[in-house]
Amino acid sequence: MSEASATNWPVRVETARLVVRPLADHDIDDLVDVIGDDEVTAYLPYVTWRTREDGDAWLARIRALEADDRARQYVFVDRESQRAIGVLVLFQHDPVSRRAEIGYAIGRAHWRRGLMREALPVFIERAFADLELMRIQAFADARNEASHRLLLGLGFSHEGTLRRNVFFKGEWADSRVYGLLRDEGRTTGVG
Repeated sequence: MSEASATNWPVRVETARLVVRPLADHDIDDLVDVIGDDEVTAYLPYVTWRTREDGDAWLARIRALEADDRARQYVFVDRESQRAIGVLVLFQHDPVSRRAEIGYAIGRAHWRRGLMREALPVFIERAFADLELMRIQAFADARNEASHRLLLGLGFSHEGTLRRNVFFKGEWADSRVYGLLRDEGRTTGVG
């Protein structure tokens, strides 16, 4: 088997209501509404955006991470409005160990509509195939019950809790660790 390279990153997946595609610079205008909401960013490891300049600074950091070919930033685009309504990152890519980490957020106006459960299985399946992954992992703030339910519902296993492993927004937080192996998740359409 060959090591996955930059050309193997998932390019685009589509569902009934969403398109998941790589972040474009023009998406920052839409994402200011998403990441400018304190409730959306409550459990994210970066500050809430207050201005377009905050978004531009974030974009510069993302592009630097992508340059070393260990991460790719994606957006959830609402098919109806054609606006970016959320973010998805695939990062910590390790082609030798055939693993990557996933993170995500979606605008509050789109919560509880099943959009993540619609898009993530399709994207994860594509990431397993395109990057020849054996494992996808996720870390979620232990207080984030919505992410806990989502990940378990997608077939991830809760593998433990790292106590006080992150300090952000002025406090220590515990992280729950989740993993999904390539041959798991068949009941959710993943794998």
